[in-house]
Amino acid sequence: MPLREIISPAEYSHPVREVVSVTPAERSLIQDLKDTAEINSLDCLSAPRLGSSKKIMVLRSGPTDEFVTLINPVILDGIGEKVVIETDSLTGEDKFSQFAAMVLVEYQAENLENIQQMFTDYCSYSIQSEVNRFENRDA
Repeated sequence: MPLREIISPAEYSHPVREVVSVTPAERSLIQDLKDTAEINSLDCLSAPRLGSSKKIMVLRSGPTDEFVTLINPVILDGIGEKVVIETDSLTGEDKFSQFAAMVLVEYQAENLENIQQMFTDYCSYSIQSEVNRFENRDA
């Protein structure tokens, strides 16, 4: 269970690329994401936060839930609005962000099966935040 250092989004400036196949390297990265998130009590963590240029994130809706892997997530639609206070896990700085209360997301599972799923509340905000980071660093 290797633990990787989590870097702030400002420290990672490389373009983020779509995943076209899940090789042993991607499986290792996914496990590292899950392990690192678990050890740091995080419910969401994306590959760029570990210094990787892959569009992969892991998410769980609560501390006792299993992580879901989202590969190449795309937000198809958002419903409702909510202002959320985001706290940077490394700096402790707060900022106000506006998010959709619910989002419909298309992503691939670890077997690259296409899935469309509705996420609400905290999961919705986490996905929007990470997907925005992906989009701002696309190649």
